[in-house]
Order: sequence, then structure tokens, then C-alpha cells
Amino acid sequence: MKYCGECRIEYIDVVEFCPECGRGLIDEKDWQEILHEEDQRRTRLAGIKMAPACPVSGRVEALQITSILEEENIPVFIRTNEETAYNGLFVTQKGWGEIWVAESRLDEARRLIEEIRKSPPPEIPDQD
Repeated sequence: MKYCGECRIEYIDVVEFCPECGRGLIDEKDWQEILHEEDQRRTRLAGIKMAPACPVSGRVEALQITSILEEENIPVFIRTNEETAYNGLFVTQKGWGEIWVAESRLDEARRLIEEIRKSPPPEIPDQD
């Protein structure tokens, strides 16, 4: 796949230029580097180097994990994989997103995430 770094749209490999803005498209590796640099820029102002801790399957799981990590004062943010246009349809290709944490606390965060994922979800009380 190729990507427009300006419009943030995904295209099939045979397309060379973005029909929206006219810019040349970039390959998957360059696109991932741009996303990684954006993630790093978000946290540089705070002086914290971030690293991916785990993939998440949806918003609820992401919020549950970030809530617990924040309680432990672990710097954390959610990076969603934006839906991209492909032949006029919006599709998710890389899962919902990832949890990123301070690189210096990565091992601790991964242990907590593993514990979270092992414990059963809370029971919902019966609605009488």
C-alpha cells in the first residue's frame, strides 16, 4: 500500500500521486516512520521518550488500560490507527490502536497490562 502524507489516505500500490492534493505517495515503511515521529513529537515537549507497550482491540480496552496505568503514574497515551480510505471504503487494516508508555517504565507497564488482561472483566449487575 501507499499513503498520502498530507491527506492521510491509503491507496493501492499502482497509484503514484494523491488525487486529492496531487502529492507523490509514500510507501508503508515511510508512513510508519511519519506516524512514529508524530507520536514522539507529542511527548517531546514533556521530555518523555515513549514506546509502544501493547496493541488494543478497541476504545473500551484502551481506556481501561490507560486508566490503570495513569493510577500508577505511568505516562501513557493511546495511538489509534486511523481508518483509511481504500477504493472509497473506510477500512481498519492494522487493528484499532496501541497503548504507548514512557520508555523508562515499559517493563512495569507491560507487567500491569498482562495482569489486567488475565483478570476477568467485572460482572454487570442484573437489571431488575
